[in-house]
Amino acid sequence: DNCLTREGIEAAHDARTDAPSVSEVPTVSPTLQPTLDFTCKNDPTFEFNGRGCDLYLSTQRPSVLKNRCERELDDGKMVQDYCRLRCDNCLTREGIEAAHDARTDAPSVSEVPTVSPTLQPTLDFTCKNDPTFEFNGRGCDLYLSTQRPSVLKNRCERELDDGKMVQDYCRLRCDNC
Repeated sequence: DNCLTREGIEAAHDARTDAPSVSEVPTVSPTLQPTLDFTCKNDPTFEFNGRGCDLYLSTQRPSVLKNRCERELDDGKMVQDYCRLRCDNCLTREGIEAAHDARTDAPSVSEVPTVSPTLQPTLDFTCKNDPTFEFNGRGCDLYLSTQRPSVLKNRCERELDDGKMVQDYCRLRCDNC
């Protein structure tokens, strides 16, 4: 599995300008921390040889897709770090929690007591179908309504004109979360 690495989460956290700071004065009321967006998507600014994620990674051959996703770029990152959705390199609750637990700068018990509790960030791991998706005039639920697992698998893996697969839009129904 290509789960987000600890380094990726730490880099994203460290790059935030609104990261919480330590206070030496007791907090009187709850402190709200920002909500983190872990939506699985491709970076729209990514380009490799003049092509974005969808165009660069448009292939029917899994081995070619895997090789392209694992290509190391000049900045030391891999294509899958930018093309998370297409390379199936999305954040998972377990990966985020493990990375957070392993951080050395994770919040710890303060020497000065807090008067009332502080709130932790809200993480949204909702797995859902794209409500705007249509194939032959049918949305995810209608297009994928079948009792035969092999038919569902074939439909979920169908490549669309934009280079993505049906499972990229119908994440819940195709069990692609």
